Amino acid sequence: MSYCPKCGNAMSDDDLFCKSCGAKQEKMQLTEDKTVITQPAAVEQIAPKTPMGETGVSSFSNGASVWSPAPQKKKTNMPVTLLSAFLALAIISTGFLGYKYIDDSNTIDTQQETISGLNADKTGLQSDLAAAQSTIQDVNNQLSLSEAQLATTEDELSAIQAKYPLRNFESLNKLQLWASSHKQTEYSYADDQYATALRVQKAAMEDGYLVSACISWGHADGYSYILCEAMVGTTVYYWFPETGIVQSYMTDIPVD
Repeated sequence: MSYCPKCGNAMSDDDLFCKSCGAKQEKMQLTEDKTVITQPAAVEQIAPKTPMGETGVSSFSNGASVWSPAPQKKKTNMPVTLLSAFLALAIISTGFLGYKYIDDSNTIDTQQETISGLNADKTGLQSDLAAAQSTIQDVNNQLSLSEAQLATTEDELSAIQAKYPLRNFESLNKLQLWASSHKQTEYSYADDQYATALRVQKAAMEDGYLVSACISWGHADGYSYILCEAMVGTTVYYWFPETGIVQSYMTDIPVD
């Protein structure tokens, strides 16, 4: 077996032309002394054909050119890299969404508890408001009743004054006896106390005496007091309707 001196293709000894490149082959001739004479043709060293788009290195072995491909750079597997990046991003996104969901759920629970508490407070306030409105209605009813009683008493007093001329008490002793015999003890509310003073005034007018029902403001303690007042001579006396105890108030009051 021989090799083509032009392209290095393997050939049999009987081939006259290379089956690869078509180059003519030179045959060996034997001389009389059996010496082999070889007449090689001018051989153009041509690098063997290489695969399209690849580079390599040519080397010669036994007179033949052999092509070896150049080492290739390791290519990066882009689809795997992109898939890994996508999976990592998906895991991070899932974790973030899970955390966000838990945080939102906790926020919703807190807001629902707050709303429940506010609704309970609202119910309590509505109940308190209803109770207050009921109390106000009761007070208004009592006030209307007291005003009606006052109007009736004033009308009766006016009728008595027109019928009987009023006078002051003749003596302190007579005033004390009269006041103690007309004590007013039956009342249940503080606003009824003035009505008791009016009843004392009415009784005095029926007896022909002048008695005033008064409201006195206590500057020292800030309280108001319901009093009855009457005169003996030039002295003004007062007493509480519920006690009937007469005390001196002012003296030397000019009298017409």
